[in-house]
Amino acid sequence: MKIQPLYLPENTNVAYQLNWSLSVFGKESLPSPEPCMDLLRESVARDRLKILELRFRPPNVAQFFVSSQPSTNPSQIVRSIKGRWQNVSRPFASIAFRRNYRITSVGTVSRAARSTTGDCHVLACYRTTYTFSSAQQSMIRQTKLPWPF
Repeated sequence: MKIQPLYLPENTNVAYQLNWSLSVFGKESLPSPEPCMDLLRESVARDRLKILELRFRPPNVAQFFVSSQPSTNPSQIVRSIKGRWQNVSRPFASIAFRRNYRITSVGTVSRAARSTTGDCHVLACYRTTYTFSSAQQSMIRQTKLPWPF
């Protein structure tokens, strides 16, 4: 008799989220994302992302506060936000992004919380920043290193 697992991806939900700060930069001045913000939120939800907040810094910087599930890596977040924003804003204006971006994990865990919960939240204790040039991005894609490396 083979033992069947109780917990499968189909019958479980993630009980926590990871928060990220993402800054994207335009080659020229970016249009305000406000006219298409509802469409953008709906489209990134397909990638299991949630835009919690947006700050637009004229002329060419947009800062997103995003939450994701632990299975989503930072490059997927950047690809989703930039690509979906270009797609939904096409009727309003064209957008050309620079290749660089900044993504930072956001959040802290206090020492008291870590001591009561054990070591199960080790990933939440680190604050990491990844800023890649286009050459570094292509090198990462070619080497297929595990994330984070």
